Amino acid sequence: MESLNLDYNHFEHVPSCIGCLSALTFLSFNHNRLSDACLESLRADRNILSQLAVLRLGSNRLSSIEKLQLHRYPKLKSLFLHNNFISAVSNGLHSLWALKELVLDRNFIRQLHAHNFIDQINSLQELRLDHNLLDSISFVQDLTSLRSLHVSQNRLSHVIHLESLSTLTSLLEISVRRNHLCRKRIYRELALAKCPSLQIIDSRPISSIEQTLAATLSTPSTVLSVLSRTNAL
Repeated sequence: MESLNLDYNHFEHVPSCIGCLSALTFLSFNHNRLSDACLESLRADRNILSQLAVLRLGSNRLSSIEKLQLHRYPKLKSLFLHNNFISAVSNGLHSLWALKELVLDRNFIRQLHAHNFIDQINSLQELRLDHNLLDSISFVQDLTSLRSLHVSQNRLSHVIHLESLSTLTSLLEISVRRNHLCRKRIYRELALAKCPSLQIIDSRPISSIEQTLAATLSTPSTVLSVLSRTNAL
């Protein structure tokens, strides 16, 4: 068996028998009652689930990533932890060098500790953090493989946060809607000025007019001038 979906049940832990499914690549336990110790029943002294590539634990009762001991699944490419009770991301992702997609929407995350975060998942291509409590995105600066970033409905208050996008040369899509910074009339152009590789902002493709204006926003003095003229502040 390579795929197992046990969504919408009442599991409080992952049954130990699943550890015997050595060929399993996809495992889903969305919408259950899993707590932080949910994977402890899988014996750590065996090479269990060594081929696991996709793990979905959304809509459960998780509060700590570290307690999941995810380092035991080094081939993990996609990790879904949305709609839980996670408040911080510091440790818990080490050794996940193959991780490409991380979904943390609808949690209570206030901060991500940049050094640990980047060292652990620098191959990440998609990061989803919609509906959290973030007041900064500085942690993304060294995630140079990132192609898609979703941070809608957080606490990003000012366009200064868009400075963090300047090193993301592979970024194609970003979502920042329902943050206070979106009240600035030219936030899309400012994002594009910092990250010219962007093609889509808030689910809408970049227009030629936006590209032209973004090209003029190359210096801080120009940005301040434009913001002042448009009464964007």
